[in-house]
Amino acid sequence: MRIMIIGSSGQLGSELLHQFSDAEVIPVDRTEAAVTLDIRDSARTAEVLDREKPDMVINTAAFHNLLTCEQQPAEAFAVNATATGNLAKQCAKRGIRLVHFSTNYVFGGTVFHDTTRDAALDGPVPPRPYREDDPPSPINVLGASKLAGEYLIQAYHPEIQIIRTAALYGVAACQSRGGDRNFVENILHLAKTKSPMRLIQDIVTTPTHAADLAVQVRKIVDLGGPGIYHATCEGWCTWYEFGCAVLEECGISPVSRPEAVSARQFQTPVRRPGYSVLENSRVKSLGIADMPSWRESLRRYLRLAGHLVG
Repeated sequence: MRIMIIGSSGQLGSELLHQFSDAEVIPVDRTEAAVTLDIRDSARTAEVLDREKPDMVINTAAFHNLLTCEQQPAEAFAVNATATGNLAKQCAKRGIRLVHFSTNYVFGGTVFHDTTRDAALDGPVPPRPYREDDPPSPINVLGASKLAGEYLIQAYHPEIQIIRTAALYGVAACQSRGGDRNFVENILHLAKTKSPMRLIQDIVTTPTHAADLAVQVRKIVDLGGPGIYHATCEGWCTWYEFGCAVLEECGISPVSRPEAVSARQFQTPVRRPGYSVLENSRVKSLGIADMPSWRESLRRYLRLAGHLVG
């Protein structure tokens, strides 16, 4: 099978290259690959598909920097919706299977509860994670543009697999941030330089290591049918808890403990849902769930990145 991976040098794309190394893989990226492609160029997209003749396309390309999306909404929709929809149309026309990635930000923080629990007996009922069939309600440009892309590709391609994930980090530099440090590396850098840390304590998510996501993607591709899937690590935490866990796992005692602040205090111009945890419902129902806890996944990342030994 010939598999084209678009965004092959990114955090997730680089891990997918390893996961599908037993196939004939075609790495594609905007600049750093033998085959170059900007999916906004519809003519070039058609040309590359006709020349390379893949059986499957796995698209990790996205415009997903939260702040930049707010500042450049037209560009966000051009990449995440229009270009993605065109890619789906081109693949469907040629009978090429398509796998695409979306985000937890298609949800806006509306809280659902587990109605099978009795609050009088069990105590306060916590929010339940979002399932694949819960109604989306994005509150920022990234979420809205990615949701628009979901609608377009489902309209154009009957065999699409859409995989939503959250708070992704990986060993490869994140190109959307210009190759800057990911959250974990930034925490370690701040600790090393004895810089103050202010971490948000009222936004709950699930940090997901790209290498572990790639393992789950392989199972979805091999064993799952078309449709939407959620794939994140298990469990959830705040960004404050995640930052503290990074320091604890590395045995680092910073000069001063990170300061826990609210999203409002952090003064970010981007609206983020206070709760956007995903439930991996579909892979569990199919018996193909293979995601570790976020803490276990963090340890794996720290070992791969050379921060832990053993």
